[in-house]
Amino acid sequence: MSAVKKAVFGLGAAVTAICAVTALVCGVIIGVRGIRLTDLTRADIFYAAGKRSDDAASLAASVRKAGGAGVICGDLVIYAVYAEKHDAESVAESTGTEVAELSVPVPNAEDEEFVAAATEAVRETEKLWRAVESGDMSGSEALASLDGIAAELCGMADSGRAVALGAALMQAADSAVSAAGALRRASALAAVTLARMPALL
Repeated sequence: MSAVKKAVFGLGAAVTAICAVTALVCGVIIGVRGIRLTDLTRADIFYAAGKRSDDAASLAASVRKAGGAGVICGDLVIYAVYAEKHDAESVAESTGTEVAELSVPVPNAEDEEFVAAATEAVRETEKLWRAVESGDMSGSEALASLDGIAAELCGMADSGRAVALGAALMQAADSAVSAAGALRRASALAAVTLARMPALL
């Protein structure tokens, strides 16, 4: 084997060894931290049906009086938030509103627990107000469940975001004109809080 071929072969072997060691080290780090590569790009998306307005505060007050969420996100006043896009699109078509995506940034390790709890709050409150509207659950039962969700968030003393959101959900229940309205507002508050979180990766 010529000197050139030996050098090329040696370089290739060295590169292969370095790549193998790097992959092993990365695999160990990822395994130890409990992070999978798919998790680094995963983010939940919720869908808000609402209207944009130059006077969002006034429109939000009207929406709340009518039993909607009335939560402001930029110039969008949210009527309700849905886990499924087709549900939001169906409502938007029938009410003359539009659909906006509320994307949840992938959290770092410190915020994982809060993001999981707040995401669950969005989903559960949607189920609750749907159950109230369909007659499968009474308003008082649904509001009791909302109190439980809020209390769980408030109990996360290490997370200021969780405590603040829990307090906001309790206030939503106290100030709404109906149980369904309170639950819509709670769902939208949780979704908007998540969507406004900075991207932490």
